Amino acid sequence: MWFNVALAELTCSVALFKKNYIYRISYTLIHGIFTQN
Repeated sequence: MWFNVALAELTCSVALFKKNYIYRISYTLIHGIFTQN
């Protein structure tokens, strides 16, 4: 039972990390485009 809970928490944290990572990359790209213009 605890294994399923740990697996769910791990999956959730990985998904959050990926979401945050993509957000940071897009933010950096948009910021770079605006500062170039």
